[in-house]
Amino acid sequence: MNRYPLWKYIVIGIALVVGFFYALPNLFPDVPAVQVSSSKSTVKIDAALLTTVEETLKSAGIAYRGARAKAFVDVMKKQAEELATKGRIETHCDATQELSDEDWDRMLHVHLYGTFYCSREALKIMKAQGGELSSGKIINMGSIMGTSGGANAIDYCAAKAGILGFTRALAREVASRNIQVNALAPGFVDTPLLDDMHEVYPLIAAATPLGRLGQADDVAWASVYLASSETDWMTGQVISPNGGWHMSQ
Repeated sequence: MNRYPLWKYIVIGIALVVGFFYALPNLFPDVPAVQVSSSKSTVKIDAALLTTVEETLKSAGIAYRGARAKAFVDVMKKQAEELATKGRIETHCDATQELSDEDWDRMLHVHLYGTFYCSREALKIMKAQGGELSSGKIINMGSIMGTSGGANAIDYCAAKAGILGFTRALAREVASRNIQVNALAPGFVDTPLLDDMHEVYPLIAAATPLGRLGQADDVAWASVYLASSETDWMTGQVISPNGGWHMSQ
């Protein structure tokens, strides 16, 4: 039995770009591209597309990037210093008060709306295959920020929490078609998306029981597990590779 039918699943989300697909060549060296196909449609993810998406993300204002990342880093450093020297926090985060309607809408559209749009199209592909092949797996990309919350990222946290609720609702809806819908909620992973936060890596690692940030492979293997036949009796669940930074059922 083929436990990893790559043609049979779709991973949906922004974080996958710097996680699963960057690590894919190491996991499956003989697979030049990820391909989701049926008799009517084919979707390919190749290196050129990854480069295009990565360049887009650099200016997309997603999560902790650019000015927002700098503001978050500054607050974290000041608060850590104040706790160590004064025993109390005097520097506060006003990100929610300062967040514009445009930035709020953009974050929800990229993550939550994007997950809905991609899931809707994925289901059309799976349904069109018909018969036994109508079964499949959808893996949505949440975040630890959607389960635990995080300062200075109210829009990102709300979008990711929405994805987790969306995942559970869709899992119930399509279970009769033998389609499993699960989600990943990674913790802090050392990828280009966190390039602007290197200064606080030691603080993040210190708050992580396993003592380090994650690597792309840590998330990629969790994706492979959710895509495999080993999870045929798992749906509506969230797997969170995060080094113990947040622990829950």
